[in-house]
Amino acid sequence: MADNVNVPGVGQSPVATDDVGGVHYQRMKPSFGADGSATDVSEGAQLPVVPILNSNATYEITGVTTAVAPALSAITTPLSGRRKVSIQNVSDTIIYFGFSNAVTTSLYGFLLLPNMSWSEYVGSAISIFAVHGGTGSKNVSICQYI
Repeated sequence: MADNVNVPGVGQSPVATDDVGGVHYQRMKPSFGADGSATDVSEGAQLPVVPILNSNATYEITGVTTAVAPALSAITTPLSGRRKVSIQNVSDTIIYFGFSNAVTTSLYGFLLLPNMSWSEYVGSAISIFAVHGGTGSKNVSICQYI
């Protein structure tokens, strides 16, 4: 049975609704298109969206903190349009991260304990560097959003 209601003052035109516990909720069908046209959203005509995730990758970090000025592993380079980055330490040791617009040992940064994550807005001209406090190489997962 149709749950439609007639809208007074508009020539009694019916409006599609769904009756939920005696309250009518208007049913709407999403569509998209240029001004003056409408394409109904369906499985064959999906709503167009702009992806914001540019990359989701695991990076290997080989530098360790045994040296006075440790060698930093550049794990990302500047990315045009990047707005935000999410980093997860998927290793078994502390990883130190730094941000800079040039390769340098005087960066600002932070550390992540194993299995911890961090997200922040990072400009597109910034590279991300890392060094770890363990032995061998360690991995981090980084998502970059544009």
